[in-house]
Amino acid sequence: MKKILVLVALLGICLAVYGHAASEIANAKYTAKTKTLSFSFTHVVRDPAAHFIQGIQIRLNDVTIISQVASAQDTANGGDFLYKIPNLKKGDVLDIILDCNKGGRESAKLVLK
Repeated sequence: MKKILVLVALLGICLAVYGHAASEIANAKYTAKTKTLSFSFTHVVRDPAAHFIQGIQIRLNDVTIISQVASAQDTANGGDFLYKIPNLKKGDVLDIILDCNKGGRESAKLVLK
């Protein structure tokens, strides 16, 4: 029994090393004139077609308004996203949540000024 627990723990560690969250969500900004949210992310991988940011979720004031599933990321270093979101106002809070297809999650918050 003890050997099984050790094996399960080692397997969990290996999976955690293999999959990882984006290391950074950067340059998040909302441009009122064009009604667009843009941001970039860093997620360094060997093969962006096999290991990538798969789940993208945008929440407005704690309500999911965009949920996207991607099949690859732009480059082996990360990528960029651009979304059109009308009718936002000062004080609205946007949460950006990115999930790796191998495991791991990163998030960022943007409060509109």
